[in-house]
Amino acid sequence: MKLSILLLLLLLWSLHFSQELEKTNGIFEYEQIESRNKGFKSHIIFFNLNITNLFSTYTQIYTKELDEEYIEDNEGSVNEVIVVKPKKDEMKIVFNNFENNLMYFKDIVAFDKIYVKEDKFKMEWKIVDETRKYGKRICKKATTEFRGRTYTAWYLPEISTEVGPWKFINPPGLIYEIYDADKILHIKLNKFNTKKQSKINSWDNEKNKKIIDVKKYVKLKEKAEEIILERLNSKLPKGSAPFIKNTEQKEIEIFN
Repeated sequence: MKLSILLLLLLLWSLHFSQELEKTNGIFEYEQIESRNKGFKSHIIFFNLNITNLFSTYTQIYTKELDEEYIEDNEGSVNEVIVVKPKKDEMKIVFNNFENNLMYFKDIVAFDKIYVKEDKFKMEWKIVDETRKYGKRICKKATTEFRGRTYTAWYLPEISTEVGPWKFINPPGLIYEIYDADKILHIKLNKFNTKKQSKINSWDNEKNKKIIDVKKYVKLKEKAEEIILERLNSKLPKGSAPFIKNTEQKEIEIFN
């Protein structure tokens, strides 16, 4: 009798554990707001997060329209934002390969496409006893530290995913909204469909990738503004005041 009860408890535990391990796939559309320059308008970029059993891609959405400006009412404050609409080959991507547990990303640095193999990192989430309502859904709060910034996330615990938007991995649930303490980076979920996913890997569609490591990427970023200023100033009419370095710009990731 005791053995039967023990076996039943083990079966129930294994079923519960397997359910916890099961992750939801689908397509999730996010808007990513970056406010890195003091005195400048924020930039808003739209992304599709596609999650399959083998990989995930967080790909910038392409549109043929020109940049547009509008006013956003955000938690009691009004911000002017610019919707960023890049050239088709300049769309940013974050790619997670679940088979070998590696992350890669594509960025534009000093007008050039850069492909980077991300160092492995561990992301710890601290659950906070607070909730926030998004429409009819109630999200819970969690915080995490990542590359010099503290992030607050509001997530839906009923939907478990391998990854969140951008580089956020192993979240405690589907991220509805996440932002750092200074709102340099602010990401919000617009819509999602857990019954649909794409087998197309946007990372594989990139041609002639020369992949570098994070250390080299950081060095390129440090030189990027000098390269941009040099190119811009070379095109100025004689006697024009030169462009100077923007000392107010803040980086999303602080590597040092």
